[in-house]
Amino acid sequence: MERRMHLLKAKSKTPVRTYADFIGEDSKDLNEDYSRIGNSSVKLTDGTSLNDSPERKETNQETWGSSEAETIGYLKIELQNKQQDIEDLLIKHDELNSALITYKAQNNSLHKELNSCREKNYQLDVELYLLKENLGNKEKEILQLEHELDLCTNSEKAHKQLKEENVSLKEEIKNKKSIFEAKLKKSIQKNEELIKIIHENNDCITSLKKKIAIIDQNKKLQDPDDFLIRKTAQSVDTKFKIEKLKIPRNYQSSLSPDRNLILTERTAKTESTLMNDLQLLLSVESPSKLMSSILHLKESHKSYKKYQNFYKQISALVQECSPSGFFTSEPTPNQIWKWITRLLEEYMHLKQTIY
Repeated sequence: MERRMHLLKAKSKTPVRTYADFIGEDSKDLNEDYSRIGNSSVKLTDGTSLNDSPERKETNQETWGSSEAETIGYLKIELQNKQQDIEDLLIKHDELNSALITYKAQNNSLHKELNSCREKNYQLDVELYLLKENLGNKEKEILQLEHELDLCTNSEKAHKQLKEENVSLKEEIKNKKSIFEAKLKKSIQKNEELIKIIHENNDCITSLKKKIAIIDQNKKLQDPDDFLIRKTAQSVDTKFKIEKLKIPRNYQSSLSPDRNLILTERTAKTESTLMNDLQLLLSVESPSKLMSSILHLKESHKSYKKYQNFYKQISALVQECSPSGFFTSEPTPNQIWKWITRLLEEYMHLKQTIY
């Protein structure tokens, strides 16, 4: 018993009761057992003595002596049973205390595990939050990359279209270049022909000047007035073939009824009047200079016609080779000259780049 009490004090903090503590509690049970036997009621005190009244002792003295041995034996048996029950209960109490200690230890370990699990759960929550945030950033990056990919695909498509357009433009430029070179060759040939014509005209002018000088020398040997009148009438009738010749009002010296007559119908009487009108028209002082002025006027008229024809051809060529709407009206000679010089510069530049 002392060893068990020592173990209980060492294992548990709860106080352990001794055997004497249980006797007061068991005395009530023993009195109840005595009442069941049928004899006079016997009560045990704390010192295991039976208390009874004096009258009861006197009346039952004989019966007490006979059944005392049996009662004591029964009480001993009951006491042994109670002691055995107490020992069993103490053993169970020890087992329960040890189980409680183990359960407390397990509970502490479980609390520690729970705290560690909570910490891990918190760490996992933090990691999950960071992963969600990282996932959101990655999704934004993916959207940005998809947008950039769309831009790249669109730029590739535009690049392909530009390549195709570049190829078509190169072919168109080659075709236009061949057409332009052909037209340029034609225009160069026409220019060369016109230059030849100009040279021929210059030769004709020089020859005519020589003839005029010879005529002037011959005039001095003859009557100048008769000679000039005849030459002027012949040149007017045969070369100019003018149907009508009207003198402007500012050059009219007097009212002559023959001014509105047809030139071919004039007679020799009106030749002097005609000479005067021609002198006024050509601003010539003497009749000797009238023939040279008329010839110069004729040559100027021919060269002007050639120039007009050349100008019209060049203007039509420039308008044909230019894009539509480039010239809103007929180009001027200055515009034609700038266009031709720029064209030749571009042609020489292209020729240098190709060859």
